[in-house]
Formats: sequence, C-alpha cells, structure tokens
Amino acid sequence: MRRLCTLVLLASALLMGGVCAASASAQPILNGRSPLVCPDPSVIAHRAGPYRYYLACTSDFSRSVFPIWGSKDLLHWTPVADMWSHGAHPWWADPPGQGRYWAPDLTYIGHRWVVYFAATQKGGMVIGVAWSRSLRGPWRTKVLHWRGQFNALGGAQESYGGVIDPGELRDPVTGERYLVWAEQHSSIWDGRLSRDGLTLEPHIHQILWVWWPGWDCEASAADCTIEGPALDYHDGYYYLFFSAASTWDASYAVGAAISRNPFGVFKLLPRPILRSGHGWLGPGGSQLPVSGPNGRQYLFYHASRVINIHHENDLRYLLVGRFWWDGILPRVNGNGLAG
Repeated sequence: MRRLCTLVLLASALLMGGVCAASASAQPILNGRSPLVCPDPSVIAHRAGPYRYYLACTSDFSRSVFPIWGSKDLLHWTPVADMWSHGAHPWWADPPGQGRYWAPDLTYIGHRWVVYFAATQKGGMVIGVAWSRSLRGPWRTKVLHWRGQFNALGGAQESYGGVIDPGELRDPVTGERYLVWAEQHSSIWDGRLSRDGLTLEPHIHQILWVWWPGWDCEASAADCTIEGPALDYHDGYYYLFFSAASTWDASYAVGAAISRNPFGVFKLLPRPILRSGHGWLGPGGSQLPVSGPNGRQYLFYHASRVINIHHENDLRYLLVGRFWWDGILPRVNGNGLAG
C-alpha cells in the first residue's frame, strides 16, 4: 500500500471502516465545493436529533457568533444554528462585530449543552461559559475566568495578556472535571471545575510555558507563542495538546506535552506532532480526537493555503486527519503533515 492514501480512500475509511493505512493523508472538509471555513474546531460525538457529531467554530468579528454544524459521518456537515445572531450576544461581552469571539469548546454535561469560549470584555479577552438544553438556545452565560482572578490566593500569578482558548476534560478515572486555557501568549494553565462544569475553582496551576529557542518562536526574534490547549488522558498519562508559533504563517504547528499529574509541569515532546505540509500551512486550533463511525480516532484542525498576512479568519479551513497512539506517543496523519 502506498505511503499516502488518497482522499477517496480516507473518505471510504471514515464512512465504511475501510483499510486506509495509518499513514493516511488528511482530508479537507467541504462546504459545497469549497473548503469549510472553521478556525479552532471543536468536535463532539453525541447523538442528538438526526446527527451523531457536532462541530463549533471560532467566529472572531462575525455578527453571527459560533456557527454549529451537525454530521452523521464526520465528513458531511450541515448547519444547525449560530449560538448568537442578529446582534444577540452574552450580556457581559463586547457586541459581535466590535468584539472577538474565539475557540468554542463544545461539550455535554448533565443533560445540557455547555460551551466554553473566549470573548472580549472592554477590549480584553476573558473566558466565558454558556449552557442550554438545546443547541438553538436560549443560552444562559456568565464570565468563568479573567486574568488575575485568583492571584491573591496563591503563588501562581497570571500577570499579563488575556485568557483564551478554554478546553474541558472529564477525568475518566476520578470523574473530576478540569479546565485548561492559555494566558496570552506565553503560558498554559489549568484548574478544577465544579461537577456541573459552570464554576472554576481557585488554586489554578501553570503547567507549560514558552521556551527559547524553540519551534514555538518566530525565527527572526524571541517572539514565542503557545495557545489552543486541549487536555486528554490516555493509559495513565495526561496529555496536553497545544498550538504554537505564529498563527498566521507556516511556522504554526501542533505540539504535545505529557505528565502523570494534571496540575504538574508537563514535559514537552521534542517535535510538533502536526506541521505544515502538502500545500496546507499553519495547522492548529485542534481540540481532542474523536472516534469515527469505524471506531478509529480522528483529529480536526484548521490550516490555510497561503501565508495569512492580513489575519483573515476566513482563510482558515477545516481538515480532518487520522489520529492514533504509538505506545505513549500521539501520532497524526502518519507523517505529521497537515495535508
């Protein structure tokens, strides 16, 4: 079998449990004949209505906040709803079109949908949470965390930037819920959530930060970024997936770090697990892998076709790649390339 499977074979593998090898290339998800625009994709496997999978995307300055899509097979996606549209928005956040709305993390807790996200409040980024019985709303919402909220309670100090890119994990061993997020643009933090997922408990922990020199830094200067964290658990270890380097060029990539303790310092794997390749630049914004209809795991992420010098949200397209574990190491697309 060839080292790279064709897109047709990958589609067959997704839909029918085919024999695409572990080194399969990635598949761009289409909206009609064009790639689907979806920065920072969050995909959840949950049967509700006609669909078994749901997807939420960053909306940035769009007046329709957080588009949500449904799918039966992970390949074909149908619009379901926008969380907020026609000028509606969380009471505490800047209005759509004036403020930014980033990185929704879609999950289901206690018979209701819960979405963690970042939004601007008077120009600065804070983390919010929204919950509803229906994806079509109405959504109740509140501010979940802001930079420095717990600085008076311990030695860990969030001292600059906004807080962005939240992700939730329910520990399959203990049942505890954790929230992980980025403090712009140089560190990753986590803390424990309440059982209903709607309150972040104090005593938060810094678990990863930028390093220089490293692949998370632009080559021309000590300008380093780590963001987009997602916390996972596998075979006795906690894994932190994250995006790093420049969001808008080919340096952006997905990395991983590992720890036995969700609140300890994570040990960085030496190289990205997903990087630019085959005409797709700057892969990132991934959340957790999801099991397809064939039982295999897949990772959704965004990537661009060009260097995005004007920071345009609509140039970040949705891709899906094969994900699996090689012992304790996470692997994507066999070759670790975006395309």
